[in-house]
Amino acid sequence: MLERIVVEFSALLGFAALIALLVNVAKFFGWIKDGDALYWTSGANFIVIITMYALKLFKPEFDFANIDPIVAEIAAVGTMLFQLISGILASRLTHYAVKGLPIIGKSFTQEREQNLG
Repeated sequence: MLERIVVEFSALLGFAALIALLVNVAKFFGWIKDGDALYWTSGANFIVIITMYALKLFKPEFDFANIDPIVAEIAAVGTMLFQLISGILASRLTHYAVKGLPIIGKSFTQEREQNLG
């Protein structure tokens, strides 16, 4: 039965995408070190396989393939939100990094406030 579970797990792309997203978010926040992502991904995959095995033993009618599309959609929306948030943060950091530099660090808001004041 374990062989069948591993084959079924390999077809669950939604779970793989969600695990990858969660590991990347954890790396972004520094919860997982850069070189440790493989260990965390492998561990999460192992936990899903063991969970699938346990559910097949105690609840054989449960089918992970039915919920995989939902998990895939959660992963897709999560990836989009993560990209949006990290893009906003990167833009803000870039703004502060170049603030005051000639041409690229020009702030029209500061100039406007000086003219009004």
